[in-house]
Amino acid sequence: MSVTTRTPFPRTRMAIEPMVRQARELAGNPAKKQPTHYEIERERLERLEAERELYLKREWQEAEGRKRKQEEEETAQERWMFFVLMMFLVAMFRQNAHYQPDMAF
Repeated sequence: MSVTTRTPFPRTRMAIEPMVRQARELAGNPAKKQPTHYEIERERLERLEAERELYLKREWQEAEGRKRKQEEEETAQERWMFFVLMMFLVAMFRQNAHYQPDMAF
């Protein structure tokens, strides 16, 4: 046990314990160093690159969604036009159904 834990004065012990803890941490890890400017900059650039990739992925997905929606609209329009054309042809044939051309020229 350390001397600080046996101190009879609790306020003194409370004031000293954080300093003792910090001293023990520093003694256990003497090579604790601050990151250099280059390491900080590299981490920042890595974060920016990750954000950029996420943004590009999201943009690509939105573009794919718009493209798919446009293709669906074009398909629906083509089907509608085909339906209208068929109805027009049916109407024409019905209108001319009574017409019987003379087979003998």
